[in-house]
Amino acid sequence: MKNAPMQRMEATVLPDSATNTDVTWTSDTPSVATVDEYGQVTAVSAGVATITATTVDGGYEASMKVYVPAISESFDNRDTGNTWSMGKSVTGGTLSAVVAEDSDGNHILQISGSGNGDRAIAKTFTKAVSNDKVIVDFDWNVVTVANGPCFLTITDSANHCYFGLQEDSNGVLYYGTLGTMANYNTLATTEQFGSAFNKKKPGIM
Repeated sequence: MKNAPMQRMEATVLPDSATNTDVTWTSDTPSVATVDEYGQVTAVSAGVATITATTVDGGYEASMKVYVPAISESFDNRDTGNTWSMGKSVTGGTLSAVVAEDSDGNHILQISGSGNGDRAIAKTFTKAVSNDKVIVDFDWNVVTVANGPCFLTITDSANHCYFGLQEDSNGVLYYGTLGTMANYNTLATTEQFGSAFNKKKPGIM
């Protein structure tokens, strides 16, 4: 899998007084996901694999299922300066995107722009996503919004918005749907974070 995402797992051996905390890592389906001696899991192909940590002392086990989607895109493994193949969106103006490194050495996607009017940038997946689960995992850090709201949305090829985040000029964050992406739209049927997201919700891993 090109530019396959990687995730390191950690195992904690109890009690704290244990003298041998070494574990071995295994994958039951390495054709889907592999794991190295340090717990670094690498996606290989679509499917589900179980990653197991086994203690060297006593042979105790703990396992976790890993879901690898049919399409997996990540900028974590891209070199700094890479554009993550982002391009122009539906609005008149455009933004720029580049993979950068933060103060902790983590790779981030930095999106910026200037000028008046609507501006946007989009990531298009060349392999179609159809009747499948979509998981988006990210931290979204928005600097001060001078005029109008700032959006991050998931849309289809017809620009229909399935989910979106919106931050206004007062720093208030909302989520909701937009209908169809177009200039000067705002999210419809929005709920404000803090009240809505304090409700019980299913976990996603």
